[in-house]
Amino acid sequence: MISRLLRELGVPMEWVDSHDSEVIVKAVGRQAGLFYVDNAAEATDHQGRKIIAAQDFVSAYNVRSVFGIGGAYADGRILVNVLFCRDGFDRSVAGRFLPLVEQFKGKTTSLVGGGKIFAAA
Repeated sequence: MISRLLRELGVPMEWVDSHDSEVIVKAVGRQAGLFYVDNAAEATDHQGRKIIAAQDFVSAYNVRSVFGIGGAYADGRILVNVLFCRDGFDRSVAGRFLPLVEQFKGKTTSLVGGGKIFAAA
């Protein structure tokens, strides 16, 4: 799920091995991205694996659709909010949440820069 989420947010996956956070900034930059799964119980990737691997969670909570919104701060830190929903809806409905990414970043950039939140351990 995480690799698809990052890919759909526009992050090329070769950065994982290189540990180059600049790739994230270049790929996502100041733009927000959207991850969307219409049917959490049935959706599979190109290798036939469930996109939402935690099928016990999907079943226990009657999860239908899953979407995530995210983006990157200037220093390469990424933020993602993943929502698990009991209702089914189109990707366009999930897309309505994209403006929240820029609003959240706008309100938290100084906190991130000052090490108040999302600080390195």
